[in-house]
Amino acid sequence: MTFIESDPSVGRMSAQPGLQAEEVEHPRDEGVFNSRKESISVVQSAVGATVLASDVFTHDRLGPIRKLVSGLGRIDTIERQEHRGRRVGDAERADRWYQIELDGFSHGVRVTEADPKQDSGVTIIHFPGFTETIEDSAGRELHDTLAREAPHLRVISIATDGIGKTSAPVHLEDVMNHTLDAMAEQRLKLVQALVGDRPIIIVGTSMGSVIENKLLDFDLRNGHNLNAYPINHASALLTPGKTLLYMGALFMPAMALDAPRELIDMLLTDGPKKALEKIQVENEHHRGSAAALIIQAAGLIKGVKRDQIERVAASYSGSQISGQFDPLAQFRMWREIRRDLRFPEQRTGYGIEVIPWRGHGMAADGEDGAKKILKTVKERQIIERLLAA
Repeated sequence: MTFIESDPSVGRMSAQPGLQAEEVEHPRDEGVFNSRKESISVVQSAVGATVLASDVFTHDRLGPIRKLVSGLGRIDTIERQEHRGRRVGDAERADRWYQIELDGFSHGVRVTEADPKQDSGVTIIHFPGFTETIEDSAGRELHDTLAREAPHLRVISIATDGIGKTSAPVHLEDVMNHTLDAMAEQRLKLVQALVGDRPIIIVGTSMGSVIENKLLDFDLRNGHNLNAYPINHASALLTPGKTLLYMGALFMPAMALDAPRELIDMLLTDGPKKALEKIQVENEHHRGSAAALIIQAAGLIKGVKRDQIERVAASYSGSQISGQFDPLAQFRMWREIRRDLRFPEQRTGYGIEVIPWRGHGMAADGEDGAKKILKTVKERQIIERLLAA
């Protein structure tokens, strides 16, 4: 892993008339991974909209922002490293960890750029599950594997508010700004800032699938601006009348059976050392404020209305990847939705992949999950469909 030092020579950014520039700061010995934090300058317009200075793009061509959105504030580079693909000849690609301020809250974001020689023009974005961080265990494994196996994709992981060490904490006094609905609305703006007008694949794991669905519903109600394809990995999309039964009564007993099965599978497939690395959670990374966890759990119990799920599927299509024994999978609902949508071709219909002998615990294996996601992307020709839209 190669670390690139921040350039201390970058100073005050020049601004256009009517814009007031802030200083670029380089405090030492700060940041999630004990590497130097670098702040990208932002400027405040006379009418109050925060935008990036145009010089940012010339100073750092690998800056994460592709489109300027209202509410965008300070951007801190937490760590810089390089990611190498698994194939001989794959180029090293920039791999960056950021804190990106939007509407006053600092979101944890990891961006791995595509190989310039293989770039398909498509970005894949991951929203992790309940309590899952992007810094370690399944969340990091999934991102690492996507980046390693698909150098033609730009890969982005966005931390759940208040979970992990890259995201800012969530405090009790503003907890209502971090409900699943609020996070979805914030992420719509954040995704637009990160990808601009490029086509995207949005992967939501477990709780992330709920945020993904709500984000796309917000996009629909605001003009359908995203060229997006959603993939629900170990979906947690349940309608309100079913959440107490499936999440409250059936989920924990199913996980009690599922977890040992997943552990045995990882031991047999990867060996003890790698299996331990996959499930190990670093205490310093697994910060989850009680306020954040409570409001997110409440959002899951609330559920998602069936008409919203159908509306998003009808507008963006999508795919579902869930284990055969997952009580949250709701295969019957998805088959009904696929039947009712009546797509003209099977390839363009709603994709439903049932993973035999697996349950919701399959989400704990990020490497395996990423490979299943990329298999779906290839078999359903998702990149080609997005580029043709």
